Amino acid sequence: MKASFEGPINEIPNICVDNFEEKNKMAYFLSHCHSDHTVGMMYKVESEELRKKGGKIYMSKESEIILLNNHWSCYNTRLNEIFEPLKVGMTYTIDIADGQSFEVTLIPVTHMIGAVMFLFKTKKHRVLFTGDFIIEENDVPNLEKLHDKQRKLNIDTMYVDGTFDQSDYEHFPRRSDCHAEVVSEIERWLINNNRVVLHQTYAFGYDEIYKAIKKRLNLNLYLDDEQKLRTYSALLGNENFVNDDSSSKIHICICERNNEGGGWTGVSNYTLNEKTLHIYISAQRGCNYSHGDPAISPETDSGDRLYLCYPTHCSRSQLKHFINYFSPAKTVKFPKIPMSTPGSWASTPYRRNRDRERSSTDANADGVKRRLF
Repeated sequence: MKASFEGPINEIPNICVDNFEEKNKMAYFLSHCHSDHTVGMMYKVESEELRKKGGKIYMSKESEIILLNNHWSCYNTRLNEIFEPLKVGMTYTIDIADGQSFEVTLIPVTHMIGAVMFLFKTKKHRVLFTGDFIIEENDVPNLEKLHDKQRKLNIDTMYVDGTFDQSDYEHFPRRSDCHAEVVSEIERWLINNNRVVLHQTYAFGYDEIYKAIKKRLNLNLYLDDEQKLRTYSALLGNENFVNDDSSSKIHICICERNNEGGGWTGVSNYTLNEKTLHIYISAQRGCNYSHGDPAISPETDSGDRLYLCYPTHCSRSQLKHFINYFSPAKTVKFPKIPMSTPGSWASTPYRRNRDRERSSTDANADGVKRRLF
């Protein structure tokens, strides 16, 4: 796995963010728990290098819960000496080598549960590291910690998520529209059928979909993995998830497709024997999306296979607005190579050539690895 960000913040030499490969740092910061932002962290935990030096890894409380409830606790029983959860919205003073210190404020963002921006302030610089994020243009003025008495802060350097900074991703559907559409499709299907499977690219990042399902349909979701079930329950409540496949009509799949023809790993045989609606969730389905297009497109004539364009990063227009709004003196975008294009949204059943769409998206929607984070 290649890190999305190189790690160092040039304005604060002794720290790294979202990359743990650099040695001899005393403070590391994790914006969220997706695997392209935790590169090198396992080594830091296994070797105890950081603990012996008295260094810390700072993150939100939710991110700590995700890490501790998954495989990290197997490597080191003294993680509480390394992990330092910080409260969202609070400003902390961090002391590092040679008497240096700086302030950091965690700002919650919509990307996955526990995701935050880091606002750093030294005697000379104010630096914003966005991590991965998505925000509607009219919500930018509501970022309280980036304003002082309704006046936007002056930012010297902005390290900003440019994952979809390309013309093919000028727009995305609104998340609220995505929630409404996917819940309606699930509700419609379950009138005459038994099962729905949500195929996810990541284990975390779709909690708002779960909440929308629970709120409107009052249905629990099935998870076949004890670690993930424990983590989801700790973050979102025990009442939302079950580990008995026969007691839930909606199953979460975070696994890789079995290319030998055995169905989907992570989906029980109970589900495979039922007439099932498969919903594949991916932000990349937003390629060439236009305002007014549906967020969901069917892939089969029978309607049992749907693709949901679900944005987890800013579209290009949202990114431009965010940067222009704050007008930082310097902007550094990451990752260096933006997201590749899987195929055109214009080739959905509403405006498409079905064969071209299938061939261009199979590897991305079907064969993509469902990562732990």
